[in-house]
Amino acid sequence: MKRFIDGLRGGLSQEMMNEGPDSGSTHGGQSQGERRPPGFGGDRLPGGGAGRVRPWTQAQDWLQLSADFPCSRGIWARPGPLGQPRASPCPDAAPTSAYTAPLTPPGSPKPARLCSTRQGKRLAQPHKNQGHRPSRAPGCSLSLPPSRSSLPVCLPFSKHTFLLLGGCLLAWTAMAQYAVLVFIPAFCAVALLQSVSPEKVHRWTFSFQMTWQTLCHLGLHYTEYYLQEPPCVRFCITLSSLMLLTQRVTWLSLDIGEGKVMVKEAWRGPCVLAFCSYLLFFPALLGGPLCSFKRFQARVSRPGSPWRPPSLGPATRRGLLLLGLQLLKSLVTGMLGVGTSLADCRRLGCVYVMWTTAALFKLTYYAHWLLDESVLWAAGFGPDSGTPPHGEGEASDADIWTLETTHRLALFTRTWNRSTARWLRRLVFERAEARPLLQTFAFSAWWHGLHPGQVFGFLCWALMVEADYVIHGCATALLGPWPGKLLYRAVTWAHTQLIIAYILLAVELRSVSALRLLGASYNSFFPLVYCVCLVLLARRKRRARASPAPFTQ
Repeated sequence: MKRFIDGLRGGLSQEMMNEGPDSGSTHGGQSQGERRPPGFGGDRLPGGGAGRVRPWTQAQDWLQLSADFPCSRGIWARPGPLGQPRASPCPDAAPTSAYTAPLTPPGSPKPARLCSTRQGKRLAQPHKNQGHRPSRAPGCSLSLPPSRSSLPVCLPFSKHTFLLLGGCLLAWTAMAQYAVLVFIPAFCAVALLQSVSPEKVHRWTFSFQMTWQTLCHLGLHYTEYYLQEPPCVRFCITLSSLMLLTQRVTWLSLDIGEGKVMVKEAWRGPCVLAFCSYLLFFPALLGGPLCSFKRFQARVSRPGSPWRPPSLGPATRRGLLLLGLQLLKSLVTGMLGVGTSLADCRRLGCVYVMWTTAALFKLTYYAHWLLDESVLWAAGFGPDSGTPPHGEGEASDADIWTLETTHRLALFTRTWNRSTARWLRRLVFERAEARPLLQTFAFSAWWHGLHPGQVFGFLCWALMVEADYVIHGCATALLGPWPGKLLYRAVTWAHTQLIIAYILLAVELRSVSALRLLGASYNSFFPLVYCVCLVLLARRKRRARASPAPFTQ
């Protein structure tokens, strides 16, 4: 049977080659001089000098020719070009190719569809506008002929390569020999993502990444506390980049474990390159909000240049805001004075020193966040690059208006470094079974380096957020008309800003000596007020739950 079909196929092919453009005959509704698929009608093979045919035109011609004669199971089992899968040799099997694009451009008549029944016969179904429409046979599958065009594959490949090489060059320029501390966990994470099953990939990548980062932080501890030497600036830049790499690795592993990102077969070239470029792409290597892999892949796969010229309006606003932040930073530095610290202040003067120092830290954070977002925005990965995917949230970190005007400590916590807060919420808070708030801030202290001031500051922050929920929940039911609400908002705003200043100084100063000076000053009064309110209100709630309900008829 197979020899008969092959002979019939060869005869038809020879007949079609005889009916070339010179014979004046047409086949399958094609006019004279129209280009036929490769191997039919005198067309030249790839590389022979003939003009290229559109992939959808090739598919139409293949389908039109296949409708004129029966075929066996081996006709469509042809090896595809490099980089594309083979067509399925079995008509009953599902198509193995991922390129399931429409065969016809918009507005053109649709070709006949091929269906395979379980008896091995192949039927041609005409379109509904071409007459009768038979019912579709079960197990219908369509295998597309391999396309010659490699443009959709080459463009993402070149963009991924450009982003990866740019990240490696920037890392070596900024970190020198310490860049190896970033390259090793990045490539090991890619190896784990490709080798471990999706159910276990997050556990393995999280354990390896946090172990590597903790060892690097212990090296910083050894230099600062044991050797009593200032750390190298390049090593500090490396630690900052390593912390951002941990965000991207764990976010990607969570996406893979939840089925949002599908990993192809192990060690497929395009998949490995996409992961490497995402973990080391240069716009977010040294700073910037967390960019998810879905946003990154959508932007890289989009046709066009990876860089776009910034618009005049947003660029002007960002530039003016950066200039204003630098002027405010210079003004606060002048107000603070030279040599003013917690060791030189007395009594209420320490409150002024704490507030101005914290304001200086916040202005520095705002300027860095805005500059990092501008780099991502100019590269096309920022919040202005399009609508974020569902569930990804905003990419901006610097919501200065909300941070400086809110009277709720919980809202300040959710808005401060928003992308990191969203990452901590997904990584720890939503997965914790007991005391998620305490676990989230404890992990944040671990991620930042476990310095003494950081451990105290983040645990104090968790306690203050818990007190904020209790205090504002009770105060909302007790407030009267608008003058009382306005006074309550003003007092709680000032108290929130002073508590944030206290936490910022504890986290930034880090050492035990600075923490001792901060705790012995009058500044400790402000978090103590929240702690006392938390204890009293929690005891009141406990008594209310323990008391029996009043008897009613």
